[in-house]
Amino acid sequence: LINLSYGNILDVGSCTGYYIPYLMDKGTVTGIEISPKINKIAQERGISNTIIGDIFKYKFSCKFDTITLIGNDIALSGTLYRLKKLLKKFKALLSKNGQVLLIISHVRTLRYWHVVYTPHYNGRFGNPFKLLFLNANFLLKFSSKLGFQSSIKGKITSKGDFSYLIRLIKTST
Repeated sequence: LINLSYGNILDVGSCTGYYIPYLMDKGTVTGIEISPKINKIAQERGISNTIIGDIFKYKFSCKFDTITLIGNDIALSGTLYRLKKLLKKFKALLSKNGQVLLIISHVRTLRYWHVVYTPHYNGRFGNPFKLLFLNANFLLKFSSKLGFQSSIKGKITSKGDFSYLIRLIKTST
């Protein structure tokens, strides 16, 4: 996925900035992370090119050639409505023929399913939120209706489960 990245790159949900140094070999990178606490860890690790913000609300001053969702999943969109909104936001942020590179977990359903997830760490519970798990072929069809040329670029297998590497290329304005 990183090897397909190029140009002006936006890493959505950049977390602690783990992938940013690798992406920097492919272009100029900006990370966006909604959590100030997690972004602070990135700063402490020497990753200075991150923004604290919500992808839906943040006003960017430039277009991007590549948008990545690495290490997290488009499932964070939560609902089909928010998925559509997110893909439209990505499309608006992309330069002509720009691309979105993402990973989705394999699901054994024809379309999609929802789950409410409550994060738990070190005996403490976070706020619950919705996850939207998508069938890869459903995502390809869904995104093509929004003006993307969509393809599966590969498959990652881990402990019997697998994920797909998906590439969405902006084809229309």
